[in-house]
Amino acid sequence: MIQTQSITLEQTGSFISDYRNQTKKAMEFFEYEPYESLEQRYDYLKTQTFPREKLVQAIQHMHRKWDAPEHTYTHIQKLADENSTVVIGGQQAGVLTGPLYSINKLISIIQYARKQETLLKKPVLPVFWIAGEDHDFEEINHVFIQEKNNLRKHRIRQHVQEKATVSSTFMNHSIVREWVDAVFASLEETVHAPHVYQMVNNCLDAAETYVDFFARMLFALFPNEPFILVDSADPYIRKIEQPYFERLIEHQQQIATSIYKTDVAFNRAQYNSIVEVSPNDGHLFYHLDGERILLERDTRNNWVGKQKEVVFSNDELLEVARNHPELLSNNVMTRPLMQEMLFPTLAFVGGGGEITYWALLKEAFKGARLQMPPVIPRLSFTYIDHKTASALETLQVDLEESIQRGVQSAKMYFLSKQTTLPVETMMSEFKEHMKEVYEPLHLFAKEIRADMEELSKANEQIVLKELNYLQKRMEQAVKEPVENVLKQFAEVDHMLHPNGGLQERVWNPVPFLVNQGLDIFERVLKEPFDFEKTHYAIFI
Repeated sequence: MIQTQSITLEQTGSFISDYRNQTKKAMEFFEYEPYESLEQRYDYLKTQTFPREKLVQAIQHMHRKWDAPEHTYTHIQKLADENSTVVIGGQQAGVLTGPLYSINKLISIIQYARKQETLLKKPVLPVFWIAGEDHDFEEINHVFIQEKNNLRKHRIRQHVQEKATVSSTFMNHSIVREWVDAVFASLEETVHAPHVYQMVNNCLDAAETYVDFFARMLFALFPNEPFILVDSADPYIRKIEQPYFERLIEHQQQIATSIYKTDVAFNRAQYNSIVEVSPNDGHLFYHLDGERILLERDTRNNWVGKQKEVVFSNDELLEVARNHPELLSNNVMTRPLMQEMLFPTLAFVGGGGEITYWALLKEAFKGARLQMPPVIPRLSFTYIDHKTASALETLQVDLEESIQRGVQSAKMYFLSKQTTLPVETMMSEFKEHMKEVYEPLHLFAKEIRADMEELSKANEQIVLKELNYLQKRMEQAVKEPVENVLKQFAEVDHMLHPNGGLQERVWNPVPFLVNQGLDIFERVLKEPFDFEKTHYAIFI
């Protein structure tokens, strides 16, 4: 049975805290407050037009490629309804779904869409945008697994083209299968492990790219949930985006200038920007020979690569957009604008880092003749199994403290209370006493015969050796309870505060599937959550 507990975490930056608290200073960077009614936003969307029929066809094609559950097609068809809207969010296609926050984000999108559909009494569809156009394979090619109280990084050793998109990166199945086997070999054997292993291999066998692998695993983990997946790099989506790339090119100056000015204002408000921007940024990529080249504007107003790999006049890039949109893709700043043009977006659901990016985009939306949608902080979870919960109780560790800062303070307090029995002192004194006992024995043996003295001394060394062995065993017996407790502290810290941060940023879902079963996250999804809460502990 799953139990949940709301946890109040201190925010890592003042901006996210201010945004959640809806302070005036933070709200100036957004069109809507995060927790207000979305009726006004819905009314705005009714005045806009979207490529609904083309989206339905493109998304159905993707879902057939991924062997999505049959019920998802009925849900996709609802997108053709002019009254329908979407709640959207996304993530890179991590291996074995990547860190837990990918799962937590999907749960957030589904739950928030359900909530708004109930309130608006209109179809609200959960859409998960897979960032297949991203190209940093090193960010997604590994998982961390706990082994002997250490987190070990299991990395796929496949060589890929440096700037190739994830969507276009075909898996080397033999390398990935070997990697999967190594990951599962490091996990505990449970009744659920064979089923999880089979599910992963089924998804792997049917996938061609890492995006396929990611999508198939999400459908396998939530087989009964009617959510929609979209690969941002899908060629059918690219064709639909053709006129929207034109708009982004035509309005580049307004978009780039507004982002730069907003970034200056953001930093002036004493918030920390997490991206470097310039008025000359193109905020688009051009694809050349399988690699993505980030574009900017030069002094002649041409579009050029950062290393001058390509040069386009404005008209030439517009021609590329019209005739070969598959050669273009968005960066982190224009991806939200493209989502807004494609989908009737009722709200965007994102993490703290994403919301910090979005804080720079209010005027950029206006520059592209769009309106910024409501931005909703996603749900954040720490999963706690029975063993960890029991250890927390035994060690008397504060739950919020252990999640936010780890167990170091509690461990140091425990150590300060320990007293060590003087085994070494006592044994040292006993050995000295044994020497005194043996001295008259050596003299007596010598009087009997010369070789008896040597035998007597040999006997003393045998006794001393046994005493040394006894001392080690006694020292071990004294230390053992303390070491066992320290081991428990380490296990709790690795589970709840790995690598000095939140669990969801490090741990992969697979160990929890092996421990709890394939339906664990579907069971979590059934729990009610309040989006205004900063964090939840999930006892599984």
